[in-house]
Amino acid sequence: GELIMVRQQYKDRVWKQKQKYDMSPIKAGLAGFLNNKENFCNEVTRHYEKNRQKRIDYPELKERALTIFGKNTSAIDLIEEPDFSKIISLNESAILSKRVIGKEDVDIGALIKKLGNSDWVKLGMKYIDLSDGICPFCQRTLSDTFKSQLEEYFDESYLAALQEIESLINEYKDCSQQLIQQLNGIVQQDIQFIENAELKTRIAELSGVFDKNLRLIEHKRSNASVPIELLDNKPYSDLIIKVIQAANDKIARYNEIVANIGVERRNLTAQIWRFITDEIKNEISDYLSKEAELKGEISTLKTNIDGYNKKIEDLKKELEQLQGSLTSVVPMKDYINHQLEEFGFTGFRLAL
Repeated sequence: GELIMVRQQYKDRVWKQKQKYDMSPIKAGLAGFLNNKENFCNEVTRHYEKNRQKRIDYPELKERALTIFGKNTSAIDLIEEPDFSKIISLNESAILSKRVIGKEDVDIGALIKKLGNSDWVKLGMKYIDLSDGICPFCQRTLSDTFKSQLEEYFDESYLAALQEIESLINEYKDCSQQLIQQLNGIVQQDIQFIENAELKTRIAELSGVFDKNLRLIEHKRSNASVPIELLDNKPYSDLIIKVIQAANDKIARYNEIVANIGVERRNLTAQIWRFITDEIKNEISDYLSKEAELKGEISTLKTNIDGYNKKIEDLKKELEQLQGSLTSVVPMKDYINHQLEEFGFTGFRLAL
């Protein structure tokens, strides 16, 4: 009747809720009830009435299901954080802010100082050996001491400073390349817990800063007397560390789950059922109320029917008793009538 129809409508609605997540990772938490509408419906009702798990939103359930019900349930190594301390130290090298100039107390020093560009003079020295004693700029004959004065001006300390700049270029290039290679290696691992898109963006930003700084240092090599300041790469490296640390936090939580996989699976299964029932809690509540109402009406009708049946049984017993008493009189009537006939009383008979 009506109860059967209401029950069927309820089963159809609950089954529709199941189908909603047929392609979702949380489906694994519903295992054992996915192939039978009646059983699934009963399990939903049971969890509605008894499940007291904390409600968890779908994105978190999905992420946890991928981990807990996934094929790989072994611990994962934490991602090694790159060490940016050396590149930061190179960024702060004292030679970068130093005005590298020659020895000013030689005769030609005053002239070079007046020119205010020892770098230009140093660059021009390579042409002297090719000019046969003629100034490559003004075409005048150079004095015998001119070259020696230039060499004295650009003394060992000057040359050592240039070598320091050259070494800085090589170190900066090697260190920056190693860091970028290490970071690209992390991206290529395609670790599920790291935000690879964001990491790629941060790597590109940092690589751009490294390239600009390298060009600045190379410019310093050609213009040693000009102090320079490199771009600060720490804000960019800090963002990369932040991405890696966030991934390592997720890996650490994952490893904790793996270590307690049995308990975690049971908890997650209960949380999935809680989520499924909570989404249709109004429909479940309406059904249970309607079911109780109809069952109450059926119970009342059954009680009434039972009462009527009892009355019928009582009446049957009463009728049987009356029939019994009537049956005991009939033989006596027949006997008396027989005796009357034997004595010749044919005009009189007893009747019932």
